[in-house]
Amino acid sequence: MNEAPEVLPDLLHAGVAGLARKATAIGAMIGLVDVEVLRAEASHGIAVLAEGADPRESQAASLIAYLSLQDPRLLASDLDLLRDLGVNRGT
Repeated sequence: MNEAPEVLPDLLHAGVAGLARKATAIGAMIGLVDVEVLRAEASHGIAVLAEGADPRESQAASLIAYLSLQDPRLLASDLDLLRDLGVNRGT
């Protein structure tokens, strides 16, 4: 992550759709990319969940949880949809 920060946005994008929720890479990466990347990935994560990814298993749901702590403004416009999708239902 420190040796090639220019690849972080692409790595983050791939991880949101492809990693299991228990993977820790997303949490580590979101603190290293700028807010515009996070804004795009918030939309991407929501789209992954809306397409049917299980929020209990999907890294997209982890991203939403991390963003809700780091910069909740990025999610404010999608709160109703996030509720409907059951993201972080048990928290």
